Amino acid sequence: MSIQIETQPHACFSVNFDVLSKSIINGALEQGYLTLLANPAYLFIAPENMRALLDIVVAGMRDHELRDTRDASVSKWVNQTTGRIISVVPLPDFDQHTIAFGFLKW
Repeated sequence: MSIQIETQPHACFSVNFDVLSKSIINGALEQGYLTLLANPAYLFIAPENMRALLDIVVAGMRDHELRDTRDASVSKWVNQTTGRIISVVPLPDFDQHTIAFGFLKW
């Protein structure tokens, strides 16, 4: 007997942007929930946008929380609409001006 497990991104919805911002991410999650009742587990993003995502997180921190972020990265995002903690997944060759939300299909 042979069992093959294959994982592939399965996007529920995506959004295009010029400049990544917190309002784009949270707005997309809110619209996804309101129109599709989607509560995704993953945020798929181009590796080139990981620094922009880190800058968004750091901008929301209080001064006493700020630390050296040279080697830091973002691995989770809180869905402000549903409260779910979403895993951030950088995908090589992913469009730099698109983020997608979804699940991994097994």
